[in-house]
Amino acid sequence: MKNNHLIKQKKDERGATLAISLMILAIVMGISLSISVLTIREFKTASETANSSAAYFGADTGMERALYANFQEGVVPPVAPYQGTLPNGITYKVDLAKKEKATGSLQMDETKQLNLIGNDIQEITLTWQRSVRSGYDVPADPPPSMQYKLVSFPLGDFDESEIEVTENLCDLACAGGWKIPIDVASDRDHILRFKPLKNGADYEASVTIGGGQLEVLTITSVGEARKGLIRRALITEINDDSGVTGLWDYVLFSQQSLF
Repeated sequence: MKNNHLIKQKKDERGATLAISLMILAIVMGISLSISVLTIREFKTASETANSSAAYFGADTGMERALYANFQEGVVPPVAPYQGTLPNGITYKVDLAKKEKATGSLQMDETKQLNLIGNDIQEITLTWQRSVRSGYDVPADPPPSMQYKLVSFPLGDFDESEIEVTENLCDLACAGGWKIPIDVASDRDHILRFKPLKNGADYEASVTIGGGQLEVLTITSVGEARKGLIRRALITEINDDSGVTGLWDYVLFSQQSLF
């Protein structure tokens, strides 16, 4: 009789343990679902902010797709006054905030520059120079390397099998003018991202368009754009151990109307 009582007690304990485990699992799954829904909702809300000038990303991967999706939906803010008009297109500016993966908070001071430029792009030319920060502007310091990634979309198509990606790292051997060809006959839109690496953060990026040329942006290592009163915080940080780690800049080249 005593043994039967002990067996029943153990069964009750196992049943209680199982019930508690199921409750904990349900709570965890509920929290995970809530986080997923919140993340999706946050992204939608951020990308639909006034002028659609704010969006965030959790990592570099997928950023080009997010930008292109916004462009397809007609998300373009007013023309930035300091960027002017090209012979065959107009440039635009949009600020994007980076989402901190650890906390989920939006870092609105980590801004990026997105320029929407008209069609007839033949090639991109990147040029750059060493930093002007004290201790880096010396003849012995070579210009920083420049890293780029070019993502090409068929017009309005997000099929992974149709998206082409090319990337490369250019050292000081091509710092005087690094030409990246653009195939304008392929009916594709392109998003280029680039950033300087090593030996200072100042650089100038120019885009060759037919017979004209546009200076996209000049950035200093303290985060100031030398164009009018436009300022950008936290562009790059100089670290004695790792050199310069810059945030990406993005340029969108489209064969479609920007209006």
